[in-house]
Amino acid sequence: MNTQEETEKKSKITIQSVDRALNIVEFIAKNNGNCGLSEISRSLGLNKATAYGLLSTLEQHKYIELNPETKRYQLGLYLAELAIRAENFLDVRTIAKPYMEQLAVKYAASIHLGIESENEVLYVEVSKYNFVLPIMCQINSRLPFYCTGVGKAILAFWPEDRIEKYITSQKLIAKTPYTITSGQKLKQELLQIRSNGYAIENEENQLGVISISAPIFSLNGTVAAGISIGLIKAILTDELKQQIIADILDCSQKISKEMGYKL
Repeated sequence: MNTQEETEKKSKITIQSVDRALNIVEFIAKNNGNCGLSEISRSLGLNKATAYGLLSTLEQHKYIELNPETKRYQLGLYLAELAIRAENFLDVRTIAKPYMEQLAVKYAASIHLGIESENEVLYVEVSKYNFVLPIMCQINSRLPFYCTGVGKAILAFWPEDRIEKYITSQKLIAKTPYTITSGQKLKQELLQIRSNGYAIENEENQLGVISISAPIFSLNGTVAAGISIGLIKAILTDELKQQIIADILDCSQKISKEMGYKL
């Protein structure tokens, strides 16, 4: 068997239990969430014990819910949350890309777009023009919230209880001598960011590099992403900084508006 045949064979491999679980979710969705154990097992050709085990696992992960009165299964709220995240992810990339490219050309800089993913920043889009940071964030790379411009721009607009939970559960490890490692200092900075509407990360993740970031909001008013411009600190004059702040805020507001957010 040649390499291509092996690759094609591997791509067709499915895990039976995962396949069955996904079939159950799809079946419940198609039947408007009005499905009992017997109906699910019969329709999908599963014995009741197997069907019950899969349903219990899906219920534990909140993909489905069991109505205690009717004893019938319906889709769980977690699926709605995933759908919102997917919608934000797809929309924000498409909408933000032209604005990012404009900023990259104007400042000959690297522009980054990041979203929240498992208590980290996931970078989903990058635009650059004749300039690359020494250690540039690539698409799909992850970095902490507390020491990145995009991360702090997102974090500052979370509800207070969520910010508190993040700070108390997150170990603030120093990436450079300038990284904020005090929870109290981070709280103070987040309050300032919320007041200003933008975040500045000053050599906290990478020496010699500064980033200026702003949050992007979705239709429901929650922060969906953050956009940042990364520059070598040595070239950043006060005049240039103020100009970038104005442009990054203008950019984030336009993207938010296109996503349905009412300014």
